[in-house]
Amino acid sequence: VVGGLDYFYGIATSGCITIAAGRGGLVYKSTDGETASNISPSGISNNTLSTVAVGNGRWVIGGNLASQAAFNSSILYSSNNGVTWTASTNNKAMAVVKIIYANSMFVAVGGSGIISTSTDGITWTIRTAEDSSISLLDIAYGNGIFVAVGNSSSRSYHFTSTDGITWTRSSPIFLRSVAFDSVNSKFVGVSSTSFSDSTFSLLSTSTDGTNWSSVTTSFGTTTTSNVYLGKIRCK
Repeated sequence: VVGGLDYFYGIATSGCITIAAGRGGLVYKSTDGETASNISPSGISNNTLSTVAVGNGRWVIGGNLASQAAFNSSILYSSNNGVTWTASTNNKAMAVVKIIYANSMFVAVGGSGIISTSTDGITWTIRTAEDSSISLLDIAYGNGIFVAVGNSSSRSYHFTSTDGITWTRSSPIFLRSVAFDSVNSKFVGVSSTSFSDSTFSLLSTSTDGTNWSSVTTSFGTTTTSNVYLGKIRCK
């Protein structure tokens, strides 16, 4: 779709519209899956956008935008399919790694162990205590449960919630990435054998987001840092 050496880290689709965001503040939009136009917000070319989500008639993008005085927020929203982007409010200027839309709300995770929620993508509420040592890396929703995973310099962190508002820290499992398999109604996570093992070559599954079982794969020692489940289609 887009030539050159651009890197895109987040992508979402709604109907026939797909929006992707990535390095250098780039945001591209496609309505046919073959050609794309640049709809990047101005003033963020020095920053990386890591995630895109859509829901309730609104698109949101997030990344490391804390240094941008023009926004003073790490989440931007658009109500007109990416024509214009505006900074969200009441969102702490943290580095946002992942945003999803599920259970009629947006949920964002990222730096300082912060989990924020919003019903409209504009006004956000922080739901967890700030801890600068924690980086949350991924979040998924399924079976009525949110699961957020991350780590610090010395251990892994694992949070669950049934409403997105109250979060419980569960016994840590060494997950770097998590997704929900709607076909088999279970979470799938990429993990390692221990916190000190930087080779994420294991898969684990869970139906409740708390109790996990390892899955035998043919990955061997190949590093598998993320897991993605789903598809993009126009209908």
